[in-house]
Amino acid sequence: MKQLVIFCLLCLYFSSAHSAIIIFSNGDTINAEVIERTDTSIKISHSAMGEIDIPTNQISTIDGKVFAAKPIDPPEAQQIDVASAEQQADTKESGETKKIDESSGLFGVNYRPLRDWEHKLGGGFNGKNGNTNTETRHVEYRGNFENKQKRWDIRAIYDFNDGDEDDAQNEYYLQDTRDWLRPDSEWFYFASGKYEWDEFSSWDYRITGVAGSGYEFIKRKDLLVLGRLGLAAKQTVGGSNPGLDPEFMLGGDVNKTFSDVHSVKFKTAFFQGLSNTGWRNISTLDWDIVVNELWGLGLNLGLENEYESIPDDGDVNNDFKYKLSFVWAWGGKDGDS
Repeated sequence: MKQLVIFCLLCLYFSSAHSAIIIFSNGDTINAEVIERTDTSIKISHSAMGEIDIPTNQISTIDGKVFAAKPIDPPEAQQIDVASAEQQADTKESGETKKIDESSGLFGVNYRPLRDWEHKLGGGFNGKNGNTNTETRHVEYRGNFENKQKRWDIRAIYDFNDGDEDDAQNEYYLQDTRDWLRPDSEWFYFASGKYEWDEFSSWDYRITGVAGSGYEFIKRKDLLVLGRLGLAAKQTVGGSNPGLDPEFMLGGDVNKTFSDVHSVKFKTAFFQGLSNTGWRNISTLDWDIVVNELWGLGLNLGLENEYESIPDDGDVNNDFKYKLSFVWAWGGKDGDS
């Protein structure tokens, strides 16, 4: 009778536990008896360690069978995922997820055409010594963009004076420069175009196109020094010397950032006529000062000088301008595109 009772107890024990080979996710292996199993853990009995509970996400196989269990995220991670999903759902429109813009510009305005460009819109006062000696008002736009493949520089200026007929002045020019960059080289190619209209010049308007190659002597985050060499064609309409003139161009740019609120840009270009002995030089200097970075407000002090060795009849050799502008800047912080 005693032997029968012992046999029954052994049967009950082996019916609730069995020996198994357990391989953990880190590669360790043990031979233990599996006593109990749940969705999150198993209880084993080991000869040396005794009875212990093991999380299921730490087990790779049991008796050669894959025992895959998805790790359970902590409550904090679950909350973050839920919040992220809700945020993505709220920002979706027409099947696309909108990018959150941290820089909204003046008065919270989020209208930003050409988003990856740096834009500067300004207006103020300027003076001129040359063909006329006047003080005028002006409006100006500057746009810049750069990534690993290309660099753009656009500038448009309109000077005006609505005074008497004798001192009224209207000038306008638009200039666009495109650089084709090579990530593995300091050399690059460029093309530039400029349209000029000036009531106080003898000519009616002038168009200049340039194409050539450039070299970046220094390129750092705070300093860019480069040179340009190319061929130009100048088309003049009106004046004493109208027509198309081929030119040889040599120039350079220097962009220096002193701090988050001070930067200077200098550009110069010399044009030598190929069909005559005349030459000309155009140089500009811009000193930008940030007054309120949050709203993008600042000041611009600028100088511009144009010299022609053989000016048109009635014009002088040197045309010098100086200006003070109040500037609204936005964009240029979203990264490459």
